[in-house]
Amino acid sequence: MKPVIIFACCIMALGVTETPGLGTIVATGAAVQDDLNGEQVRQSIQRGVRYLLNERTDDGYWRENATYRGGVPALVVLAMLNAGVDANSPELREPIRKLSTEAPLSTYTSSLIVMVLAEADAVRYRPQIRPHIDFLISKQEDNGGFGYGHANADWTDSSNSQFAILALHEAQLAGIDIDRRVWEKAQNYWEEVFNQNHGSFSYRPNITTHTGSMTCAGVCSAVLVAENLHPGASAVNGNQVTCCQTPPENKLVDGGLKWLGSNFAVDRNPTIPINDSHAQALYYYLYSLERTGRITGRRFIGKHDWYREGTKELLERQNLNGGWGSQGGFGEADPLVTTSMALLFLSKGLRPILLGKYQHGDGNHWDPHPQGVHLLTRYVEKAWTRKLNWQTIEANHANADDLMEAPVLHITGDRRLKLSFEQIANLKKYVDNGGFLFIEAQNGFGCPSAKLFDQDVRELLSVLYPDTKLEVLKPEHVVWNSHFSLKPDQDFPLLGIQSCCRTSVIYCPGPI
Repeated sequence: MKPVIIFACCIMALGVTETPGLGTIVATGAAVQDDLNGEQVRQSIQRGVRYLLNERTDDGYWRENATYRGGVPALVVLAMLNAGVDANSPELREPIRKLSTEAPLSTYTSSLIVMVLAEADAVRYRPQIRPHIDFLISKQEDNGGFGYGHANADWTDSSNSQFAILALHEAQLAGIDIDRRVWEKAQNYWEEVFNQNHGSFSYRPNITTHTGSMTCAGVCSAVLVAENLHPGASAVNGNQVTCCQTPPENKLVDGGLKWLGSNFAVDRNPTIPINDSHAQALYYYLYSLERTGRITGRRFIGKHDWYREGTKELLERQNLNGGWGSQGGFGEADPLVTTSMALLFLSKGLRPILLGKYQHGDGNHWDPHPQGVHLLTRYVEKAWTRKLNWQTIEANHANADDLMEAPVLHITGDRRLKLSFEQIANLKKYVDNGGFLFIEAQNGFGCPSAKLFDQDVRELLSVLYPDTKLEVLKPEHVVWNSHFSLKPDQDFPLLGIQSCCRTSVIYCPGPI
């Protein structure tokens, strides 16, 4: 528990809750690419929500699809919840209650209903979530995939499978235990539809067509499956924590992200001809892209700032009535569907960024605990009862403005801290403009010696602050009492640098 306590105290002591939202676009509120700014995005989201509200039927619901009863309303409600509409508001209270009474019918519908109920109140609606989860598990085929669920067909596809994985993961977080075998079978499915030569994913096993939407589905599902199957880079043995374990290699995630970076697009579903409107599934792809970037914590996919580029595309496509037009094919003939998926993409920006992981040097020595920041973010989300983001920031590509999008920058490792003059200058500008560095040496408890890392950190801080000493934080420092009440420990010191009337750097020379 101590790692979470110390890190959470550092974050909460610094008032990160005051950080503006809208992700990478409005962290500073400044105009960015092609004059795109946060206020434009907020207004776009508000117009989209108004459009969905105006499309309600007389009973305050939304028109149904006979084959997927509850599916379209569930998608609409999910989009509105993510767009900031309160679950207990007059607009959503009755639709959510109605969805909670729907019986399991199909993979898509049950998955969406589970996501809606988990988003609204996972604890309250746990009994209503359970039947849909039992239904989904019963529909998992021998190869680990999922089909439509409402027919007797025994074939599976990656679209239904990704929605089922999203729902199963939300149920697991809500306290519903999912048998490990379900995740193991799902792992087998995604390995089957993965093309090792290209790094992409197909819609179904044994076909050669690979698309951006299905590759996003594969990456996200592989991340969630791995989280539920593997303990990560740390283990608890009795009263002892063993850190810096080598996590299982995830070729599916690495290969998929590389393929998406090489084939990146926001005006079409990659590898599908732009004039093929039936197969394009543009909004479905963008919704999948949003999940990929958010779940993997990627600010960039390849060299592309995926959220900014996708947001610009969506704002240009938004109609005067606030909705997004139909595309035809795969459900996108319905503007309720396209508008909902557009909002699910844009709403990622409403989540403030909690902190950034600083990717430095070669290899993975900068990231000894790959799940750490992700799980910390989830913990703080519960403590603050608000949705948050985290992201990885690559030192080789990031400038000072990129760093400023994270109020806290986490730097860790056990090897030499090899930074260029430009990277050091970026860090200096970041801190001078209000950023905060939390630096942690991985040393002991299963980690190799971080002696060289420690030397380089101290040298870096002497360069950044030649007139300020790195000193032990005193017992009265706010970090010890900001969230949890902790007693300073001489065997576990926290060092800090005071600059511009604030603590701008905290360094932990031992592993948290």
